[in-house]
Amino acid sequence: MTRTKLRLQTNLDACRFIADGIRLAEAEGINHIGLSNDFDKLKKVATKLKGGVSEHFDPAYMDLLSERAFWMHCRDDDGKIVAVQAMRKDELGATTLEEFLKAHLARLNGGVIKSAAPGPRRITGTVVYHGEMVLAKRVRARQIGPLLARIAQAIALIEWKPNAVYGLTNRHLVLNGFRDRKGYVHGSPHVVEWQELPPNYSPSYSLLWNELEDLEHMMRLGHEVYVADAEKQRK
Repeated sequence: MTRTKLRLQTNLDACRFIADGIRLAEAEGINHIGLSNDFDKLKKVATKLKGGVSEHFDPAYMDLLSERAFWMHCRDDDGKIVAVQAMRKDELGATTLEEFLKAHLARLNGGVIKSAAPGPRRITGTVVYHGEMVLAKRVRARQIGPLLARIAQAIALIEWKPNAVYGLTNRHLVLNGFRDRKGYVHGSPHVVEWQELPPNYSPSYSLLWNELEDLEHMMRLGHEVYVADAEKQRK
């Protein structure tokens, strides 16, 4: 099968994955899922949900967000936004994701970085940062977050065909299986090693990532295996 046909099949698998995911989200009380590239609005919504937006999706820190990023908003039966997350595309060229993370995190946070996680050393080209996931308290217990994260990755796959999607998350969430339920295959317990830690920065972040073939595999796999894991977690 040619690469063109493979991409068409991947798009079909991803469309099915998104549709199945929306159906599962509706069963958990999510009435509507929408997309936007208005990041000033995200800033307002995130401020209500968690007190603010991170620098990764703040127009004051990031250029051209409306042209290379989107955010997802999920509403309940009352029409209230109960969950958000965002995706941002970066074109690295020949720069590796490891090198990008060192420069990018130092620029946003200050401090001096000694080294970065070596896993993404082979990743170059188009990458997508997955972050800003916030859930209202009333939906957190439903295990809806990982499902929405998987849907967002499928949308990014169709839109950008990235070489990798990556994110940062608190280390304790990795240890309790959150990484796996979000569909991420690869991980490192540390994102970067700081020589001089910036003020007000928590070093307790882990790095998660999926390469293109991992995303394609997740689309073929479907949500069923992740739903089964979520059910075990509830018990």
